[in-house]
Amino acid sequence: MMRPDRSGRRSPGLEAGRNRYGPDRKQRHRCPRRIVIPGFYRACTPGLVTFVMWLGAGAEEGADVAQEAMTKAWQHWEQIRHPRAWVRIVASREYVRRNTACHEDPAEEIPFHLILPAWLLMRLRCSALNGLGY
Repeated sequence: MMRPDRSGRRSPGLEAGRNRYGPDRKQRHRCPRRIVIPGFYRACTPGLVTFVMWLGAGAEEGADVAQEAMTKAWQHWEQIRHPRAWVRIVASREYVRRNTACHEDPAEEIPFHLILPAWLLMRLRCSALNGLGY
């Protein structure tokens, strides 16, 4: 069905009462969530992966982060008012969380000279140099 756009012309766009992902927000409560979410997922996932890659992720990590964000969107769908913005925020936070997490264990104990404060190291060096005649 053709509906007029802002200029009054009829555009071969969306039907009245629908947006890109399904029913308008006003009608979302009437539409089963199993209908709205797949359309949103198909429409936004490629752009979300590209967004995460723009943040610095590789293709595989970008897809993983986008999938995690979409899973969280599915879990909180009833509370989300702006789904596209919501998944981008969640994806960017998930990407940062993954990159800042420390996943490695120390291989061995930290050397003693790295633990000492700088002033004590300087004092030890000066006393060692004095002992050597410098």
